[in-house]
Amino acid sequence: PNDARSGAVEAVAPHEVGRTAAAQATRATATALLDESGPAGNGSEDACAARVRFLADLGNSLGEERAARLRNATAGLPRRTAVYAYISTGNILCMLDSTWMQARASFEGRALIHVALDSASHSYCESRMDWAAASNVTLRCANLSGWVPYKEDSATELTTKTDVGFRTCEYSMIVWAKPVVLLELSTSVDTLLLDSDILLSRGSEGSLLDWAEHHTQSSTVLLAASQYAPVNPETWLWTFPCTGAVLATDKSQELIRQWIAQAPDSQVDDLGDQDGLQRLLVQRQELRDGIQLIPYHVLTERALPGEYATHYTYVDKIPAMKARGSWKPSLAGCDVV
Repeated sequence: PNDARSGAVEAVAPHEVGRTAAAQATRATATALLDESGPAGNGSEDACAARVRFLADLGNSLGEERAARLRNATAGLPRRTAVYAYISTGNILCMLDSTWMQARASFEGRALIHVALDSASHSYCESRMDWAAASNVTLRCANLSGWVPYKEDSATELTTKTDVGFRTCEYSMIVWAKPVVLLELSTSVDTLLLDSDILLSRGSEGSLLDWAEHHTQSSTVLLAASQYAPVNPETWLWTFPCTGAVLATDKSQELIRQWIAQAPDSQVDDLGDQDGLQRLLVQRQELRDGIQLIPYHVLTERALPGEYATHYTYVDKIPAMKARGSWKPSLAGCDVV
């Protein structure tokens, strides 16, 4: 997912309760709303109604069949190995492609899990199998099409957009997919989930995932990017996490469930999953002890160059990338963006 920044019931793991009648009813209702109305515009009444129903039972929404697809994406990988992961829709394929084409050195020797929320993004992943093999990357494609109840764009629009509309009902549903995917994948592999507008580079210790393996503390429950840079690094003790980059492990499970439980309280005009996590950390300040923040010089925001990664938030992304020579998609049609 992409955005202009970057973007009393206990929630339980999708694979434990995904088959419940309540979850099936919620999914069916949301799908019916969209199917009856035709394509939903950003912020449309039908998409917003679907959003309310989807987030109300987010923890149960994935279902066993789709949860199994995520588990299958990790099959054969060494248990607790560290992997890169991305969630995408057809809207952001130019951005994703440009990011991946420049990340070969960071991905090399690693597993890369792509989670598609629609058929266009799944087709893209499958089309990159040869590229991955030539780059010494183990690419796995998980197709979760139909899970998040938004309408796919027409084929002619797929490569000419960079998001679904910041702070819209569609955007809210898509970004809230992130903790659900993290919960499922992190049961077997350490998962670094990244937004597609984060450009990776290699630093003094290798890739961003190399850095995370070297510096994640034994007490860490969740590793995340920093939303703000410290004004005074010597006195700066805490800033809130940015969920554009999150590393989850088997230690993260309970925290992620509590994070998902914040979804029903999410507002359309907030930052979705990120505001949900931050809200949880305000309500339960003791949980902050388990949150380790990636230092700002390692992964920066606001398109400031970072040693291992640069997140293009608070800027007009593509023009900013082009100005730096960092817009390099290979996908046909992206030259018109």
